[in-house]
Amino acid sequence: MMNPGETALDRTLEYLLRIYDGSQKGKLDRAEALLFFRELFQYYKASPSQESLEQLFEIVDFNGDGYITKQELLKIIKTSQYF
Repeated sequence: MMNPGETALDRTLEYLLRIYDGSQKGKLDRAEALLFFRELFQYYKASPSQESLEQLFEIVDFNGDGYITKQELLKIIKTSQYF
């Protein structure tokens, strides 16, 4: 059951964070995020370069703290023309 105000997208992102967050900090560090991005692109039959994945990390890490949070993922999804 969802909490009040929680969306299906919130639940999906929380699930993905649990899968890829090996350190269990509730956010993805650079290595965890790059693995997540790589596997996401592979699902769509794309193979971006390591440099492209690194650039994507820098874009999604809005506050520049070296981690990607659920809030940052939500922000990129909500502002992207692809979602």
